[in-house]
Amino acid sequence: MSYHFQGLLETDARIIAEDDTYAVIAWRVKKSAIARNLPFLAALGDLAPAPAPSIEPLRQR
Repeated sequence: MSYHFQGLLETDARIIAEDDTYAVIAWRVKKSAIARNLPFLAALGDLAPAPAPSIEPLRQR
């Protein structure tokens, strides 16, 4: 299946934090663009590493 993400990244982008290794980038994207490109955003989420397991168990409320 092929997806086209035309226009999704043609928006305002800003570096909001950075160090010698990483940069945190924020994009201003219309909500309609997000809705049209959910497969793209899901694919980005799949690329993110899983969080490390917590050493301490979660507290019960």
